[in-house]
Amino acid sequence: MAVGAVQLYDQVLAKLLYDAEDQWDSTATFKFGLILTGYTHSDTHTLWSDVSAQVCVDGDYNEKLVTSRAVTDSGNPIYCTSAAADFGTNVTISARYLVCVQTASSVAGTVAGTDKLIWYQDLNTGGGNLSSVTSVFKVNQPTNGWFSLGQ
Repeated sequence: MAVGAVQLYDQVLAKLLYDAEDQWDSTATFKFGLILTGYTHSDTHTLWSDVSAQVCVDGDYNEKLVTSRAVTDSGNPIYCTSAAADFGTNVTISARYLVCVQTASSVAGTVAGTDKLIWYQDLNTGGGNLSSVTSVFKVNQPTNGWFSLGQ
């Protein structure tokens, strides 16, 4: 199984760089979600409603808050990091993509159709959903963070 690189949606750079209330390391609320293999990515997708038809429906699944967010500026590039996307240690879940959304609600498991897509990551570039069966479903960020900004 190969994991793909995190891919930013088109709208994100402007929001994370210029809108103070939307910045990665501010008081904004972000959540991790899981999407099934039937999702077809488009850079122009902007809202949760663009992916919600393919959201994981497993009983052990709900969206999780993105915690411990930080921006590490040690030159070029700047890294955006957080805690892992941890969906549980004894869960049965299948999904193909990890997505990050900015949401108005600070309650885990609550995502609205108007919440903004930030990025997605293909968890299995070889195709198909990944599954956990009464075990851990956790996605660790890449070595230097979920994504970086640089020249």
